[in-house]
Amino acid sequence: MRAELMQDPEDRGYAAHLPGDPQRVLDLLIAQNYTMVKSRFITARTVLAECDDGAAILDGLTAASANVSAVKWALTFLSQDSGLDVGHPRTQTMIGELSQGGELTAEQASQLKVLAVQSASRADVLGIPAPTARDIVNAWSNE
Repeated sequence: MRAELMQDPEDRGYAAHLPGDPQRVLDLLIAQNYTMVKSRFITARTVLAECDDGAAILDGLTAASANVSAVKWALTFLSQDSGLDVGHPRTQTMIGELSQGGELTAEQASQLKVLAVQSASRADVLGIPAPTARDIVNAWSNE
């Protein structure tokens, strides 16, 4: 965190608020100004509701023959209430493989992958879980 505060690579303006207003810096760090792929569990209903080509995507997976193990894996999770974590790196890779194998078109794969794109903060992007104003004070004063 110290490197982020000192270097301010995104020009967020941290230095103007430090050391006196760590809460303002925290607000800058946790503001949802970015997007990124995050964990998101989806079901077949999600695909139908949120993908323009949802029915065709599910039909394509059901009728697929080339990459049978990946298709069966995806369909198993999509049909359960727990769902499929579309943001998991393995799932993102599998979706790409299904597209390359012809089970999904490039557009359909894109529609599935975008379901995992969610709002994120600078802290999320940096992998800083639940930062606090105290964390900021500690990082700033730690020379």
